[in-house]
Amino acid sequence: LEDACALPGGIVAFRTGLEERAAAGFFAQAFRWTDWYDAVPLNAGTLVLARMSGLEPEMMARIGGEMAARHLVPRLFRILLGLGGIRTAVQHISWILPWFYDFGDARVLSATDRVTSVLLTDVPKVMAATYVNTILGFMAATADLMGGPPSTVAYSDVTMTGERDGFARMSLRCSITQTEPRPARASQASVSRR
Repeated sequence: LEDACALPGGIVAFRTGLEERAAAGFFAQAFRWTDWYDAVPLNAGTLVLARMSGLEPEMMARIGGEMAARHLVPRLFRILLGLGGIRTAVQHISWILPWFYDFGDARVLSATDRVTSVLLTDVPKVMAATYVNTILGFMAATADLMGGPPSTVAYSDVTMTGERDGFARMSLRCSITQTEPRPARASQASVSRR
């Protein structure tokens, strides 16, 4: 809702967009951080925000993942900030994702100083684009918060894997590639550890 207020049309345009996608009732409920909610209507919210901001839905999901990492990593996942780099941090993805989603599994395929790849499996097709791009945004922002070099993120190897619980399922590979290291600055190191 805060994001919608900052966009052209504000909350009125957001609610209208939700009504068009039959998701207004879902967003009208009171939310608590300790409860679980259906991911499909949340996907509708991402699509409406993307339209309001003039961005592709995948980019809006990446921005959402980045914002989540910048908000949550220093508070809930602070352990990641003390690790040697994204190569080491991504090893924790299998216990971090269940904090947010009760579907999908993650397995690290490769982890080097420059390129790290994760295989996401059992992903509902209806959620795949939002899910994978949220994770990519989260990974990129986490690397940045750790003081790592600039990185690019991408997904590939999209494969249909069957159906479960009435949803077609997919697998996807996520990769984060770090460019050359940033020049070290004393002030940067002290800021990133706060």
